Formats: sequence, structure tokens, C-alpha cells
Amino acid sequence: MRKGCTVEELGEAFGVTRETIYHWRKAHLEFYDALRAGKMEADAVIEDSLFLRAKGFEYEETKTIAMQDKSGKATIQRIEKTKKYLAPDIRACEMWLQNRNPKDWPGNRKPDITIMDQTVIEDEPMVPFDFALLSKETLHRILEDLEAAEQSESAETIKSICSIEA
Repeated sequence: MRKGCTVEELGEAFGVTRETIYHWRKAHLEFYDALRAGKMEADAVIEDSLFLRAKGFEYEETKTIAMQDKSGKATIQRIEKTKKYLAPDIRACEMWLQNRNPKDWPGNRKPDITIMDQTVIEDEPMVPFDFALLSKETLHRILEDLEAAEQSESAETIKSICSIEA
């Protein structure tokens, strides 16, 4: 679990099924504690990495410079150490804030509204459509669909969306 394995992968490592791992977890408190401790350790490493990316950090880069001598053997000429700075990553900042404080940092999540198996984003502007661009066959199919919808429970919804007079 410390390496980020899933329960399925852990079961494969032990040669058992996922259900057996769940059973062992319930039956043996020490096993449960070990799984939990490993998972918490892995999560902490990732959280620390995300935090560093969100705030930016300094690091030292080491570069080994080698040259080939006349015999073709590589020899180290010098080792260069350079301090570098990795600037904060905006996406890491957003992710951190949205997960730590979703009330104040909800992100750009928009509620989805489902109408007749189609997802419409609430803030999306309605664009007028020129039906003259459609073929007669397509217009005929649209009219048939609307007539069928008028006889269903969703007729009022369709009429209000399409601004159709009955």
C-alpha cells in the first residue's frame, strides 16, 4: 500500500482475491492497521509533492561533465551544481485549494442539467438556429420527433425549450 497499490494488486501479490484481502482486513486488526499505515504514508508523500508544486521550491541540480581521453575512456572533468527554482504550478494551487477549502474555492464546476438524454450546461447561451439550413428529410424527422414528444410526459418541457406553440 506504501507503493500506491490497489487492493486488487495487493491480492495479486499475495495470490488471493480482493475479497480475501477485505476479509483479512476485517478479521485481523494488525493487517488492517498495516494497510492503513501504508496507504497513509503513500498519501502523505503525494500530498507533500502537491504542496511543493503549489508553492514552488528551490532544488539543486547536479551535472557531471566527462570527456573521453585518447584511449576512449571517459574521465570526469568536473561536477557542476546549480541551484534552481521551480515556480508555483497554478493547477496544483487550484487542486489544493479546491480540495482543502471547497466552500471558498469551488472551482469552475457547473451543474449539469439533463433533458431527454442530452446534457446542457446551465450557463451556456442559447444560439438561434436557422432551420432553412436543414434538408427536408431532417426537418421531417424533427417534426416527427416533436409530434411523438407531444404525446409523452415531456411535451411541456420540449415546448418550453423550443418555444413551440401547441
